[in-house]
Amino acid sequence: PIPCVPWQSQTSGQYQRRVHGGLTKLNNEFLKPFTERLTKVTNRDISSFQVTIETLIDLHNKIYHQFCNAKNICIVFQQEFKFLKIYKSTIKEFEETYRSLKKASTKRGFKGIFMNSNIIEMDPLDFVQRLGITIIQRTPRYVLLFKQLKRWTPREHPMYLDLEKGLKDLQDTYEDINEYQQRLWGENQLLTLSEEIDAKDLMDHGVEQLIIPSRKLIRLDAR
Repeated sequence: PIPCVPWQSQTSGQYQRRVHGGLTKLNNEFLKPFTERLTKVTNRDISSFQVTIETLIDLHNKIYHQFCNAKNICIVFQQEFKFLKIYKSTIKEFEETYRSLKKASTKRGFKGIFMNSNIIEMDPLDFVQRLGITIIQRTPRYVLLFKQLKRWTPREHPMYLDLEKGLKDLQDTYEDINEYQQRLWGENQLLTLSEEIDAKDLMDHGVEQLIIPSRKLIRLDAR
């Protein structure tokens, strides 16, 4: 059979570098230098989000090192893939942090925070969203990675069954995270609506409180 270890290591390395690069840039150019001032302007502990991002970077460095030195990267991933579950809480933390930044961006002193940095040349919110989106995209990209590995690995190869198992585990995790992400999106949309709708208007329509645990967003009408 055609050996697939070198190709797998190269492909997994490309995925890891994309993750590492985006999160490292977010951490080094936005979170680290401005955490204290952003915490003041948003009234939110931005340092907590920074620690989460640094944890993810360390985890990706660890698994990338293991990928590079393993004879069977599928076994490595089966042992380590549980770290992907951290993305569930990280997605929520990213959404809440971005929401706080967006709200604070209307304040006079917000852009002044970045006055002496390259970020001032672009929209700081766009910078965060563009790099932070990799958090949301990460799990489906791992699924795509394993699908590609399976596609190019001969069935008779000793790693093929490990690939199948790894792909199944990843898909189950992705579906769980995706369902959670959709629910979180709905909750955020309801929160946005609650901030835009006057409380008196709600009461006039017999709605005491828009956001309650049992209420879910069914459809968002653009009209």
